[in-house]
Amino acid sequence: MLSRLPFCRPAEPGEFTRRAYEGGRLDLTQVEGLKDLIDAETEGQRRMALRSVVVGKTAVSVPGVDSLGLTHCTGYNKGSI
Repeated sequence: MLSRLPFCRPAEPGEFTRRAYEGGRLDLTQVEGLKDLIDAETEGQRRMALRSVVVGKTAVSVPGVDSLGLTHCTGYNKGSI
């Protein structure tokens, strides 16, 4: 199990989104749209937020992955997975 490895830890809320923004894979409009998508309570809110996340034919592949609390391993483990 990854959680037993000393260089793995649970991801902080929003960490994947922050890293994608800092790495240039998401722009600010997409980040804000992703937050709106996660917070959407109605179908109309979801549709409006999705428009902000989708840019042309490129979309964020896994909206809300941060909120799942998935284990995140540092780049040190990248070659081991």
